[in-house]
Amino acid sequence: MIGPAEHDYSNISTHPFWYQSFYGFDLRNVVSKSLEYKRTIISDDVWIGCNVVVKRGVTVHTGAVIGAGSVVTRDVGAYEIWGGIPAKKIKQRFDNDIIMSLLELDWCNFTREKINSNIISNISNINSVIENAIH
Repeated sequence: MIGPAEHDYSNISTHPFWYQSFYGFDLRNVVSKSLEYKRTIISDDVWIGCNVVVKRGVTVHTGAVIGAGSVVTRDVGAYEIWGGIPAKKIKQRFDNDIIMSLLELDWCNFTREKINSNIISNISNINSVIENAIH
């Protein structure tokens, strides 16, 4: 579930008619600022396990992995592995130099041909892919 609805429990009712005008009321001026629309962003090449909840307003950066059943309440960094309730960083997928290389490479925007010509079996060979991609 990505960016599920939030409810302001400090009002008389938790029903969304307090802040969603399609119910025929316009009570947004009395609603907590914490319920203002927050965009949830899922970047390229992210793996999200089954039954994960990513809270509204969170950004999950490129290459991240989120374990099944996790509840993500904070931004997840590029190529990080997170899990749990609430989700916490478990570890990075790669060392910082490889992460920076992968972000610079931006392989998700490669053409099919460029992907085929740059397949590697081991991430430690990323520098050869970067060399090929530049030329």
